[in-house]
Amino acid sequence: MLIREANRSDEHEVIEIMNQAIMDRKNAYLEIFNAENGRQWYDSLRAKAIKFCVCVIDNRIVGWGSLTSYRENRGALSGNVEITFYVHNDNKKQGIGTLIIKYLEEVALRLSKTHVVAILLDDNEASQILLTKKGYKTLGHFESIATFPNKTLGHLYMWKKLRGHES
Repeated sequence: MLIREANRSDEHEVIEIMNQAIMDRKNAYLEIFNAENGRQWYDSLRAKAIKFCVCVIDNRIVGWGSLTSYRENRGALSGNVEITFYVHNDNKKQGIGTLIIKYLEEVALRLSKTHVVAILLDDNEASQILLTKKGYKTLGHFESIATFPNKTLGHLYMWKKLRGHES
């Protein structure tokens, strides 16, 4: 497994993974990305990400992750970052999510960030379990805030204080 910086040629595979998550209702998007809005989303993420990486096995992207500012342009919160990660459906439970999280946390530490925030739907048990194993705590739950055609879900805020920044 190799983790490297995402680039323009990764767009199609990253969007494919994102569309899987949209179809599985693992994020708050209601419609899968087509070529045009997928490209806009991808370009926007590349532009705003502090770090945008992909995980590659046998020349195939099997997951991706990013660090972005948490509450952008608010100086008092500049020590915090938001972490996002997705794994291809064919490659779940292979340690890819763990590897991406570890990599992005190390990047955050090198950038002198003190806290990492993960924001996810409250029925995403797999991510909750993984994040909990990695030391994240649930510190916020917005119940019934995400409305889908056949269900309403909450939003969880999970948080971790990075090593070296413990009180």
